[in-house]
Amino acid sequence: MTVATRIFWFLSLSALIFAARPAVHAQQAYDGGVITTTVANTGEKAVSIVSSNADIAGLLEVAFSAHGGFRVVKPGEGVFTFTVEPAGSNAVRLKIQSGRPLVTQLEETVRGNSLRDAALRAGDLAVLRTTGKPGFFAGKLAFVGSEGKKQEVYTSDLFFRNVRRLTQDNSYSQHPRWSPDGRKLLYTGYYRTGFPDIFMIDLDTGRRTTVAGYKGTNTGAVFSPSGQNIAMVLSSTGSPEVYVAGADGQRPQLVTQGTSRSVESDPDWSPDGGRLVLTSDQLGGPQLFVVSSRGGRPSRLPTNISGYCTEPAWNPSSGANNIAFTASTRGGYQVAIYDLATRKSQFLTSGAGSFSQPRWLNDGRHLIAMNANRGEETLWLIDSETGKKTKLPSGRLNKISQPDFVYPQ
Repeated sequence: MTVATRIFWFLSLSALIFAARPAVHAQQAYDGGVITTTVANTGEKAVSIVSSNADIAGLLEVAFSAHGGFRVVKPGEGVFTFTVEPAGSNAVRLKIQSGRPLVTQLEETVRGNSLRDAALRAGDLAVLRTTGKPGFFAGKLAFVGSEGKKQEVYTSDLFFRNVRRLTQDNSYSQHPRWSPDGRKLLYTGYYRTGFPDIFMIDLDTGRRTTVAGYKGTNTGAVFSPSGQNIAMVLSSTGSPEVYVAGADGQRPQLVTQGTSRSVESDPDWSPDGGRLVLTSDQLGGPQLFVVSSRGGRPSRLPTNISGYCTEPAWNPSSGANNIAFTASTRGGYQVAIYDLATRKSQFLTSGAGSFSQPRWLNDGRHLIAMNANRGEETLWLIDSETGKKTKLPSGRLNKISQPDFVYPQ
């Protein structure tokens, strides 16, 4: 976590199928069993990627190698063989095979917004059918790119193709957060008044609207899982407090009660939208608290791992029960995970530099986090089950931070 990030906290605070299926676009709800093999469906699976298209083969090899649950091996050596062939300009044909000799377990046409997108979605379908959990390869990132003293919001796919600069404010644009459907983006901008206001961008039309422009600080906006509400931090009545409003930001209602002398920040929603986790310094240093999204007095989470805990991210998976967050350590900052059932915390990251700003992916297993090391700020994909960390390629941008992820519906 950089000094600027710490200052910002105070200022603003993821059955066996044989028959062919019709074409699909996105991952669908899946309540069947995973494709069975002669080895246990646990641990790292050896898979072979086959395609007559070198770009598709290379892309999927990178994606599966980054997952943590798969190991890419030579054709013929995998427990599974995933064959992905072009089927038009924006579709591919996916075939999943296993056994010796190879037996076809699934064959399906997958469509996307482009051939690349279709290939990534095919990879996600292969993940879903062989693990029972959704894939994330076709997800989208929003993040902040720093150029000199200015910061702008960008979007891209997970592997940093199709990078798009979304704001042209020539100012500080921070804290981007996707809507659940991936069609809108909230962010904090300073361009209009020099003070933090909250804006929403409609990615279909490019239209930008003001969500909150009250006196004082307006920041930290995040959509509820349903997309019908927004939690945000406002300080128009004094100290920064957490409010909840409708999806347009109108008629915000105070959520954090009895905390008028403290600073609240970083709200994030529980998967069912009934609670919010946030950061508060009401007991001295910043710690994590939970409060009803309808309002009440926040209760502290006993993380018991650091005197400085911030940037909480509630795991969006309905089967999960944990919260990722940033905690200070003797050497800087690292990402930790708090288990709500056991009431215990453990560090997820370690090593060179500081890891911070964790955000969960749609499968509830992987996270994106920022690593600050020797003047560089980069984004990393982290597998919470194995601890595997993969640096994401950022191209010409050498300082990127504040990530958020969505899997387009």
